[in-house]
Amino acid sequence: MKRQIFLLLLAIGLISNCHAQFDSYPVFTNYSTATNTTTNSTIPISFPPENHPEDLEITIQPPGPPPPPFFGGECIRNRVCGPRQPNNFNVLLELLLAWMPVIQMVVDEGFIGAEAEMQAAAHEPVAIPELIGAVGANYEPIGMLERYRGEQRSVIYFDDHMRGLCELFVSSDGYLCTADGSRFDSGGNNPIFVMSPQGNIYVHQPTISLRGLRLQHSSFLAGQPVATAGHIQTVRPGVIRFIDNGSGHYEPHHSSLRTLTHELSERGYDTSNIQLNRVYYNWN
Repeated sequence: MKRQIFLLLLAIGLISNCHAQFDSYPVFTNYSTATNTTTNSTIPISFPPENHPEDLEITIQPPGPPPPPFFGGECIRNRVCGPRQPNNFNVLLELLLAWMPVIQMVVDEGFIGAEAEMQAAAHEPVAIPELIGAVGANYEPIGMLERYRGEQRSVIYFDDHMRGLCELFVSSDGYLCTADGSRFDSGGNNPIFVMSPQGNIYVHQPTISLRGLRLQHSSFLAGQPVATAGHIQTVRPGVIRFIDNGSGHYEPHHSSLRTLTHELSERGYDTSNIQLNRVYYNWN
């Protein structure tokens, strides 16, 4: 379709230029002849034959046909208006007409090549980054405060399936990703997270139903110990802006944030730009 449009526009442009070129030629006035009765000679005169001497005998001749359109090459116009003077436009027009098959071939090959590349790109398999999970380290555990025992009546505790939906990974190209491979985005919020003593990182996903219960840091590991806990925010999908150690259920020391940055670094994530926001508790 694009090829036909291109050729149509080219033809319209050539025809328009050709007609514009004809408009620039002088207009020839139709004329007839008159016979001088004194000298018996015939001379041309212009219309209207007014105010001529009385010895002129007017012979009216019908006007000749208008010059036919010209599109490459000489024609009857030469006999009506005289030979055409060569100019750069005529030379260019004749060259374009002569090279039209070549132009069409080049255009065809260009569109065919572009279409082939698009089809090849559509069928080319997309490389999916590998997701890197916990490296198997054993971090110092931090237990939940005793006053929160028995809270599962009002606080949701995740099972293995729900926990798996909340786990974060580092992709092979260095981004923080969710379990489905998409880059994690906090959306401008500060969702809570925990990291298990084995190095698994969990963060709440809005798609998970809480069944009318409250979400707490203790929800992810069902009240079991963590390596650190707090809040996280991304500056853009897959890139962490800051983390903190704010958790009333575990009250982790701010030094535990280093266990999280160490775990991320071991998986290949660049932690140099992560801001560590320290939270202090009464005991520290």
